[in-house]
Amino acid sequence: MRKKALASVRREHVDTAARTIFIARPKGSEARAFTLPLSDAAWQIVQRRLAASNSPWLFPSPIDPDKHVADLRGDGAFSDWKDAEGKPVKFTPHGLRATFIGAGHAAGVTDRYVELLANHKQRKGDVHGGYVPEDDLPALRIATQKITDYLRQRGLPF
Repeated sequence: MRKKALASVRREHVDTAARTIFIARPKGSEARAFTLPLSDAAWQIVQRRLAASNSPWLFPSPIDPDKHVADLRGDGAFSDWKDAEGKPVKFTPHGLRATFIGAGHAAGVTDRYVELLANHKQRKGDVHGGYVPEDDLPALRIATQKITDYLRQRGLPF
């Protein structure tokens, strides 16, 4: 997901029964709003975020909990993950998005599902893509879980 869309997810847009997030204002305007099914790892993160505060935002600002966080990269864009030599792994939200998309292709997820999960604008003239409904949440959930499982098999700690 794009960082701006993720940063602005409201608590009310999380469907705990369906394990989905509604993205109300993605890139491309409200007309491109969509529902994103979550893999088990993504759902665990969302559950931790919901339990962390009563803010209306999934990612509240540390300065003002009535506003959402402005920069998801955190302090210096470093995580607590370490590489094989023990050095911190530097990342950006866009880099994580690119990793997810690449992992989707490597895991054998169809281009159409990877595009839908990434909220890419659908290609005009793609006659085969039209056979796959954009709101097929069970199929999208299988696809996103397949990507998560692929990343786990490669040692990502989630």
